[in-house]
Amino acid sequence: MKSFLKTLLILFLIISNSKTFCCHTIVVVNIKKIFQEIPQNKIISETLEYELKPKLLKLKKMKENFILKKQNLKKQNNFIPLAEKTKIEQEILKLKNVLLQYEKLLKIDIQNKNNKAKKEIFHFIQQIINQIAKKNNYNMVLDISLMSYINKNVIDITDEVILQAKQK
Repeated sequence: MKSFLKTLLILFLIISNSKTFCCHTIVVVNIKKIFQEIPQNKIISETLEYELKPKLLKLKKMKENFILKKQNLKKQNNFIPLAEKTKIEQEILKLKNVLLQYEKLLKIDIQNKNNKAKKEIFHFIQQIINQIAKKNNYNMVLDISLMSYINKNVIDITDEVILQAKQK
């Protein structure tokens, strides 16, 4: 009876440690690669560019106007009265301040829109990863960039996520 239990225990250990009977519950995914390769990223980038184009054109025109006024002042420096020169310099200074303020606000707006777009894309990627994990009964999905060492036997579902993202 003891030998039978020992044999049964040994068989159980062999079977439970065998790769054919072991399920892969931890998988990895490369989020950075997915971000770069999915078409939704390009679509959102184009949308942002389209939304921001009028503001960027306005900034460009403001800069051109500022530069033009400075150049005109330099050209006419010797030919205009001091009072008019002071008035033009004040206008240029005001224009510079408005330009800097607009540029600062535009940078903040661009940053906020980029962050919002990245969050949307990340949420989309998370949904796909969750679908794949549930479908294949994975217990844990880790981002490969956070790992310092990964065994070659670990499943990488990056390509599967990209494929599903391209289909949506």
